[in-house]
Amino acid sequence: MLEHDVSEALFEGLFARAVPRSTTLEVELRRLGYDLQHPLAGYPGPVFSACLEAARVELFPTRPPDEGQRALGLAFVNGFRETILGRVVTTALPILGPARFFPRLPGRLASLRRDASVVVEVKEHAATLTFTDPLPVAHFFAGVVEGALGLARASAPRVVVVVLPNGYRLEASWA
Repeated sequence: MLEHDVSEALFEGLFARAVPRSTTLEVELRRLGYDLQHPLAGYPGPVFSACLEAARVELFPTRPPDEGQRALGLAFVNGFRETILGRVVTTALPILGPARFFPRLPGRLASLRRDASVVVEVKEHAATLTFTDPLPVAHFFAGVVEGALGLARASAPRVVVVVLPNGYRLEASWA
C-alpha cells in the first residue's frame, strides 16, 4: 500500500478537472510522479508541490509566482466541485456561509492532506486560518479559500497571506 500525504482528489480536482489539458504539462506531471491516465490513491507532499509549480509555470508564466499559485487555487475550487468529494464538500457552502463553513475546514483539509493541519478562528466577517504545512503552498490555499468564500456567497472576499516558520496564516475577510 502506498504511503501518501496528499489525496488523489486534490490532484484530480486541479490537474484532471480545473486546468486546461496540455501535452507538455501532462508529460511534466508524469515526470514528477503524477500520471493523469493512471492516478494513485495519493501522493507524497513534495510531488504535489512540484506538480503545482509545474502547472504554475505552464499556465501563468508571466505572473509572479504568488499570483500564479493563487490563480491555481481559485481554479482548483471549480475543478474540485466536479469530483465526488468536492460535490460533498462544496454543496453546503452557499447555505452555511463563511462563518459556519470555516470551523469545518480542519476536517475538510484532513480529507485532502495528512501532512498539514489548520487551526481556525472565526470572528464576524473574518477568519484567521493558521496552517502547519511542510509545503510552500500558502498562495495556492489562499486562492482556495478565496474561491470557497465566493461559493459561500461572501461579498468582497479578501485573503492575505502571512508566511510563518512552519507554515502560513491566511487572514480572510468579507463584507
